[in-house]
Amino acid sequence: MSTQMEIRAFKNVNGENDEISHDVKWYGYDVMAWLCGVRNRAAIKPLPHKHLSRQELCDFLDPRPPEKQQSGADYFSTVSDFDRFSDDSFYLVKMSDILAADLDQVVENRRVHGKTLPEGEGVKMTLREYLDGFEIQIEKLKSLGAETLLLRFY
Repeated sequence: MSTQMEIRAFKNVNGENDEISHDVKWYGYDVMAWLCGVRNRAAIKPLPHKHLSRQELCDFLDPRPPEKQQSGADYFSTVSDFDRFSDDSFYLVKMSDILAADLDQVVENRRVHGKTLPEGEGVKMTLREYLDGFEIQIEKLKSLGAETLLLRFY
């Protein structure tokens, strides 16, 4: 089972977060669980991440005082598009945390045949196997010089 994840990559330039890449793809829940604990039925340890409220999202996208900010609704396509997402939809993840991860470490995927098993009864595999090809996206983001990822889940 998968859901859509939008990844916007940012680089800090003169104190502002400049967007350098925007990509929307279908990813399995395993990738979302690792990046920020979303739908973590496999009970995998997520990366450090920051869950954003709507105001924190606006602050990240536009560091000016709130009364002069571009709204999150303006940043995304329409007000109805922005409003249909709950506060649980937005997360920040640092590329340094992603790059520091050991993709060859052995993890336990406790989600087997649609059930979350007790600790120790899951399937052992490398993090690379668990992420099922996501390292290609990591390399792309690294080559762009991404520093922070803004993740939005549908």
